Amino acid sequence: MAKRFTETEKWQDKFFRELNNDHKLLWLFLLDNCNHAGIWEVDWDLVEFRLKISFDEKKVLEIFGDKIKQFDNNNKWFIKPFIKYQYKELTPTVKAHFSVIEKLKEHDLEKEIDNFVF
Repeated sequence: MAKRFTETEKWQDKFFRELNNDHKLLWLFLLDNCNHAGIWEVDWDLVEFRLKISFDEKKVLEIFGDKIKQFDNNNKWFIKPFIKYQYKELTPTVKAHFSVIEKLKEHDLEKEIDNFVF
């Protein structure tokens, strides 16, 4: 089981604060269920099974806005804020970071990371 940092100040963040409770729960689910590079393999059946809530994907993408990037024929989502919070800065010489960087490059997502050079 992967361990993740959680941002306790998310409750003050305007984006998170303005989500309804279902979307807050979905956001937390995505952060907990994405891989170490912030990539979530879209699985609405699992979401509905775990959260007992049905979502309209189009509406979710509209609400989450630029925090999500769809790719791989919309079968995967990149959760943009994940990297900055989990790692602060990605450094190729750090073993854990190297794997993340490789995963981002594999999916051509490194350009999605603001203020990171690797």
